[in-house]
Amino acid sequence: MTVTESGPMYLRALDCLGEVKDKDFITKHLRDVIMEVGPSNMIQFVTDNVVVCKTTSLLIKVEFPSLMLCTP
Repeated sequence: MTVTESGPMYLRALDCLGEVKDKDFITKHLRDVIMEVGPSNMIQFVTDNVVVCKTTSLLIKVEFPSLMLCTP
């Protein structure tokens, strides 16, 4: 989900059935969304607090240092 000047909008969904949801898988898909939206158009991204999402957040933060990460 993303929020625009017009309000929130649903951006995309993935069918991950049968996929291994490791740091590489999640980072790739998160990076794809960031590039689609444009890093300069993003302020923050929110992930789950499981270890793989915390690791993904750190990898994305290295690549896109201007983004704030929020992992509860």
